[in-house]
Amino acid sequence: MTTAAGTPHDPPTPVVRRRAARLLLLDEDLTHVLLIRGCDPRRPEAPYWFTVGGGVDAGEGPREAAVREAREEVGLDLDTAEVDGPFLPHDVAFPFDGVVIEQHQDVWVAVVPRTTPRFLGVDDVERAATLEVRWVPLDGLAALGEPVFPAPDAVAEVVARWRAVRASATGQSRPPA
Repeated sequence: MTTAAGTPHDPPTPVVRRRAARLLLLDEDLTHVLLIRGCDPRRPEAPYWFTVGGGVDAGEGPREAAVREAREEVGLDLDTAEVDGPFLPHDVAFPFDGVVIEQHQDVWVAVVPRTTPRFLGVDDVERAATLEVRWVPLDGLAALGEPVFPAPDAVAEVVARWRAVRASATGQSRPPA
């Protein structure tokens, strides 16, 4: 594409705006988080780590979206009562497969058994953009050597808030697993 003056000009990147739900899946020992390592299919040289989650579908709430994403992405069947939150509402924007996704997202928390993770995905683009799924020590997020979303300090903040909420609800200093 060229401008009226005849100089090259890239067309504007399409923007997709959505509401999203991220799910911080903790193991029963509360020491590991299940993360997905993936990339923008158009930039496979720049992988990053992220939590389970995605867009909120029409007619569903963010908590229900978090539960659905856990089932679709990693095969976990959760009940909405097992998902705590929301924590850390924030806005993010990122490129993915030729568009910029702008989303308002909440982070939810659930405790699940540390089983062998597997990525299912819902479409070919998602499956192609996923490199691995792994339980990562909470204290080892910064050592992954690639970007983590939410950032390690934000993950620590969510876990601390979740622990405080669970402890106050149970009257214990450490939330039950």
